[in-house]
Amino acid sequence: MPKRLFIAIKPSQITMTSINAFQANLREKLHYRGIRWVRPELMHLTLLFMGDVDESLIPKISASLKTVSTESKAYDLLFNGTGFFGHPEELRTIWIGSHDSGETEKLFSSIYGSLKRFIQIDKRRLTPHLTLARISDYVPKEDRRFISETINHHKETSFGSSNINKLELIESTLTPAGPIYRTLEQFFLR
Repeated sequence: MPKRLFIAIKPSQITMTSINAFQANLREKLHYRGIRWVRPELMHLTLLFMGDVDESLIPKISASLKTVSTESKAYDLLFNGTGFFGHPEELRTIWIGSHDSGETEKLFSSIYGSLKRFIQIDKRRLTPHLTLARISDYVPKEDRRFISETINHHKETSFGSSNINKLELIESTLTPAGPIYRTLEQFFLR
């Protein structure tokens, strides 16, 4: 039976407190019907989305992630800056960016290299971010322009640094009320 899986890292609780306050402030300014705000407890930075994976492969995935984690050092990741995907009049996603000295990219490459031997995965360019909200087609272009201008005012906002010391293998179940995430296993970095 297939499971919808991805591998992620998460900000520290202190960083999430700052992000939650920022998101609450944005919600007050951007109270449009067509914005779907991500619940704070669901926020994560996806390293690799695997999609539907046969359940029988989970032990192999776990073993690979265990190896990657023992070969990877914990590091600090700064969450700062805001942005969006899409043209200002057609933006689809509002996000918070992240910055480090290349450690997240190395971690992503190690995970991808370890799993591509037995899972069909499209290697996409890693764009490390935390999704704050998704914009539906209900939001008119002129409102999207205002949203993009508001987001651009926070390009330099810092939300804090987090020590990234573990990976999480997460199962995603899609429901009409939104996704449900369940951490299947955690892998601690050295």
